[in-house]
Amino acid sequence: MNNNKINNLSEILKTLDISKNILIIFNNDDSDILMSSICLSYYLKKTQKNVDLVSENTAINSKYNFLNIEDTIKDTLKSDNKFTIIIDTKENKAKELSYEPKENSIEIYLSGENRNFKESDITFLKDSKSYDLIITLGILDIKNLSKIYNENVDLFYNTPIINIDNNISNERFGQINIIEAQYRTMSELIFDIMSQNNPDIIDSKISNLLLTGIIDKTSGFKFSSISPNIMSTSSMLIEIGADRENIIKNLYRTKTVNSLKLWGKVLSNMKHKDNGIVWSYLVEDDKNYENILNFKFSDIFNELVSEIPKIKIALLFIKKENIIEVQIITTKKYNAFELTEEFKASGNDNEANFAISSNDLDQVISIIIDKLNKKISN
Repeated sequence: MNNNKINNLSEILKTLDISKNILIIFNNDDSDILMSSICLSYYLKKTQKNVDLVSENTAINSKYNFLNIEDTIKDTLKSDNKFTIIIDTKENKAKELSYEPKENSIEIYLSGENRNFKESDITFLKDSKSYDLIITLGILDIKNLSKIYNENVDLFYNTPIINIDNNISNERFGQINIIEAQYRTMSELIFDIMSQNNPDIIDSKISNLLLTGIIDKTSGFKFSSISPNIMSTSSMLIEIGADRENIIKNLYRTKTVNSLKLWGKVLSNMKHKDNGIVWSYLVEDDKNYENILNFKFSDIFNELVSEIPKIKIALLFIKKENIIEVQIITTKKYNAFELTEEFKASGNDNEANFAISSNDLDQVISIIIDKLNKKISN
């Protein structure tokens, strides 16, 4: 256990203890959050909980195959075909309940002790899964989960939410909010929560997942902002059974010829400004689509920063048909999420991404670089 103090820790531990059916919703655009979410699911299942993992992005990069991840990630909530009727009995206790099947319907009869029940006393929950707890990881605002949230508004309204994040920009939408910006990675935070709850359950599988999240997030401990807590957590995970050498080998020493070609394209297309902004682009086609999906831009960024310290912000533009995806990575001096907030980006202080509907790559690059240039010049 590390020395960081987690706010509301006793509340989250108590809630986890009494909950049986748990829904974990997470942002799968970040490998650190992916590992933390899968790890938390596995951990809770070991405490005899029923757990579902949900993200609007269900893909898991093939480079993580060495972890033998068996958890299934869903992009929608599967209904249990139950229709729930909730009766408010705070001021009018139920006296008698009965029902009568008809030819094409069922009539339900309910009488109250003080008066007849009114329409305003009744709430309907349609096709909701019977969860008693929702845990979100790396979700800045619950309404950003457009599809999942809009299809299950009643569930989010009627189910307690534990909101876990290490991004200070989080909207604190949960009944319990664990927003701890002092943690450089989500994996550290999840490890500390587990360590306080039931440390004996943390096994080699959990430690490998968490150490993978830390190493991938920091690109092999290359960030200048590596904290003592990161090193302390990593050391404890290795003691438990995490295989650091195997993780680094699989993440950084197994680049394919195609991935190396993409590195070459990004570097050859790269341009820069004197104020520390660099950018490049890729154009997707059928031949390189899968390789671009698995391409990790932060690897190049960290190599560049180590060689050219004056680089502060890097952007990668990926064009496919009429959509241009934009990835931005920043050093500690600039907040990636705040810089791209007007584009409704998702991400965190260090990395963010968004998409623009356009067929004109040059124009999009020009507009965004110009906007960023003005922001950091003010």
